[in-house]
Amino acid sequence: MSATLGRVASAYNSLLTKAPMLTNSATGFVVAALGDVVTQRYLADLQAKQAQHQNKSSTTKALSPTTTKDNQNDWWDSKRTLEMAFIRAAIVAPFVFYWYPFVMRAVPGRALHRVLGRVCFDQTFGSPLVVVMVSTASSLLQGRGLAGAIQRIREKGVRTWVTGLSYWPFVHTINFGVVPGKHQPLFAHFASLYWNAVLSYYANMKLE
Repeated sequence: MSATLGRVASAYNSLLTKAPMLTNSATGFVVAALGDVVTQRYLADLQAKQAQHQNKSSTTKALSPTTTKDNQNDWWDSKRTLEMAFIRAAIVAPFVFYWYPFVMRAVPGRALHRVLGRVCFDQTFGSPLVVVMVSTASSLLQGRGLAGAIQRIREKGVRTWVTGLSYWPFVHTINFGVVPGKHQPLFAHFASLYWNAVLSYYANMKLE
C-alpha cells in the first residue's frame, strides 16, 4: 500500500514539475467536484432524517433545508457540481498558483511572525479578491449577469469574507509555514472541501 502511494505521489510531483498550472487546475476540478457530490449526498440524507423526525413529532421544531425534492433519490444537482468544479479549476486554481508565490515573496522568512504576516497579507488582499471573482463567475454561470454579481457581492461579499476569517487563517498558518511552495495550492484545494461543505450546509438550512 505504501509503495502504491509512493508511486502516486511521485507521479503527481512529476506532473507538477512538467505542467504545474494544468495539474493544479485539474486537481482543483476533481477535488471540488467530489467534494460537492459528497456534500449534496450528506444534505439529502440529513433532509430525509429530518423529514422522518418531523413525521414522528410534528410539534418539534427542527432544522430543515430551504430546498426540497419530491423524489429523495433525485438528490444530485449535476449542474451545481460542474459549476463549482469549473470555478475552482478556471478561477481559483490559476489565481492561487500565482498568488501564493507572490505572498511568499512579499513577506519572506520562516519565523512565526513572518508566517503570520503572510497570513494577514493573504486575508487582507487575496481573500476578498477570491470572494469577488467567485461571486462574479457564479452569477455569470447562473445567467444573472454582472448586475447579479454586483448585487451578490454587496449582499454577501463582506459577510463571506468575515466568516472565512474563522477558518482560513488557521489553514494558511500551516500552508505558508510548513507546506512546500509547489504543494500549497494542493493543500488549499483539500482545505476547501471542509469550507465549501460548511458554506453549503448553512446555505441550504434554516430555522423554522
